[in-house]
Amino acid sequence: MIIPSPTSPATTRRGSLLLEAVIAIAIFAMTLLGIGFALVLGEHQTIAAGDRARAVYLAEQQLEILRQMHTPTTSNTITPGTHGLQMNPAKTGWMLSGTSTVSGAYTTSVEVATLGTDWIDARARTSWTIDRTRFGSIEVDTYLTDWDRAKTIGNWASPHVKTLLTDADTPAFRKIAVSGTYAFVTGSIADGGRKGLYVFDCSSNPPTEVATGFNLMASADGIAIAGNRLFVATDEPGRQVQVYDISSPATLNTDNLVASYGAFPSGLKAIAIAVQGTTVFVGTNDNAVDPQFYALKMNDGAPMTLLGSLRVDGNVNDMSLHEGYAYLATNSNATEVQVVDVFDPTHLVLAPGIGIDMPDVFDAYAIAVSGSSALIGQQDGATISELTLQDIGTSPVPSPPPGPWTWERGGDINDLTILPGTKYAFATGTTAGAQLTILDLAAFARSQDPVLFTYSLLRSARGVTYDLTNDLLYFTTDKDLFVFAPG
Repeated sequence: MIIPSPTSPATTRRGSLLLEAVIAIAIFAMTLLGIGFALVLGEHQTIAAGDRARAVYLAEQQLEILRQMHTPTTSNTITPGTHGLQMNPAKTGWMLSGTSTVSGAYTTSVEVATLGTDWIDARARTSWTIDRTRFGSIEVDTYLTDWDRAKTIGNWASPHVKTLLTDADTPAFRKIAVSGTYAFVTGSIADGGRKGLYVFDCSSNPPTEVATGFNLMASADGIAIAGNRLFVATDEPGRQVQVYDISSPATLNTDNLVASYGAFPSGLKAIAIAVQGTTVFVGTNDNAVDPQFYALKMNDGAPMTLLGSLRVDGNVNDMSLHEGYAYLATNSNATEVQVVDVFDPTHLVLAPGIGIDMPDVFDAYAIAVSGSSALIGQQDGATISELTLQDIGTSPVPSPPPGPWTWERGGDINDLTILPGTKYAFATGTTAGAQLTILDLAAFARSQDPVLFTYSLLRSARGVTYDLTNDLLYFTTDKDLFVFAPG
């Protein structure tokens, strides 16, 4: 009789079958475990999405209640601060009550900040804690205005200086944005300025510089305000776009930085900036390779993210948003004004027709769009008129006739703004004896002399903005901050 050795083929085969069975069972168990984990995770995500949807509904409900309360006759009852909203004892309407509203496991508070005499920023925050795995918070923000309250616009054909500051140092002021009585002014360190951002309280005469301890150590150009957020375009590598909380302008400091973005290709500097909702549009300089136009997403409590980008032609010197389009003033010699369809920020495309080829090769420095008018300012050129008015009433890219209409200024046009819904436009630049010019757009479109008013300065005028809430005009030179009131 032959006795099988411990290492005979039969014994080895039986051991292999046992090992394969164990491996198969382990694989099957891991598969079941993975499926089970996926099912549990999916259920958890579904429940979490339901919790979040419920929170968003409650936050939006509170904002809608506040909207009902914010009328021309009752808006003065909505005071700045953190509030809860409850039905009044008579059950006839709503009132502010405490600092929050509780609905089951959800607590909602509404933070109100005053932006003007008839304009508030309302931010609803809903938080919830159901168990150790189901908790969180969301925020919903909105602006409320007395849009149906009649506004009185003064006579801008005969304005006067309301207040003026002249800086004895070298601030190298550039662009300007206004919130309430505070003016935020960018500065150019590259041109010898002492810092990149200045804050002034313009309720005094002369305006008083505040937040003096804050120092943006980079040159800044474009600037925009949305609610209590300040957006600044800078040349700081890695932080070309900076966003600050300006709830307290007088105490602005580095701790108020709420977001920044700097994931641009190497060498790009942010120049122009504009904001629409939670989308931030940025124009940069041209490096002949990379996109110069970007759409970014503001995310509450998280870094800004890139939505889309587009290569245009030339530096983006200025931009104006209007009805789903971004109008870009560039230094392209072929198409100085380019029009981008921004309806879908994740899919930026040039509008049909691309843009406007201005006379000769002089750069477009400034653009302002309102209603059916696009007003363009160019670099000084002996062969051109530096101001051009285009009609965009029938097409985002003008297709004359009617227009275009032009007006000779004899100097660079550095910045432009239009008073919405009126005939007035404001231009600043280097024109000798008329560094500030106030225009009648209706006369411009009739090929008549559009100049209503000019103001002579010792220095070239830089940035300009109009404050609709208070009917005031702000503009800067390298060293001056002017506030004008209408006659």
